Amino acid sequence: MKCDGIHCWDDFLSKDYIPGISFSRKDMYNQQILKAKRNLDRKNAPFFFENIPKNEQWRLYDIFKNKCAYLDIETTGLSQSRNKITTVSIYDGRNTKTFIRGENLRSTILKDYLRRFKMVVTFNGSMFDIPFIKSHFPRVNFTVPHMDLRWVGKRVGLVGGLKSIEKQIGIIRGDDVKDVDGLEAVRLWKKWEIKGDKQALDTLVKYNQEDVINLKALAEHVYGKLLDKQED
Repeated sequence: MKCDGIHCWDDFLSKDYIPGISFSRKDMYNQQILKAKRNLDRKNAPFFFENIPKNEQWRLYDIFKNKCAYLDIETTGLSQSRNKITTVSIYDGRNTKTFIRGENLRSTILKDYLRRFKMVVTFNGSMFDIPFIKSHFPRVNFTVPHMDLRWVGKRVGLVGGLKSIEKQIGIIRGDDVKDVDGLEAVRLWKKWEIKGDKQALDTLVKYNQEDVINLKALAEHVYGKLLDKQED
């Protein structure tokens, strides 16, 4: 059903009657919107995690972008049951924090760190990163809105892997990690784990951190394109 002239919650609330919606249903919707507005004023992120469809949570990006966790993990393989998480990097828009297996990658530390954020931004995190973390660290809960750039990016014509999409929008990686991919990330970890190669670990961490830093630029790009598309 299309309702001309209604573009936001306040537009809906201002109407006494909307064709196709009974007065009793309109009143029920009014109460739901008012509840949502109260929670938005309080920046109650878990409320929107529970009440907004997963594929529409990108709409909250501008509200919560100053409290976003841009998140990416590296692993020894694709299997949650057979493989391990080696690093988890989180960028808050200013600083990057990396949790490394055998050093500071522990459930309680990761859980406490994530509590400060009101939204998570990933690339394919709904299929890979978040389920992997939940499998290995069940106490780490993700109960805030999630913007998965792999899927919302497709809505604005961005397809392919993260590195390919970065090139499409003009993001350039540093020379020391531009050729690193997921397979090389596994090799780098093995060099560190087996041989104690600190340079290999440093390269892996930098690669993982560039992933999350670039997620912010990609999120800003995709969010802007999605808004433009809404206005067409």
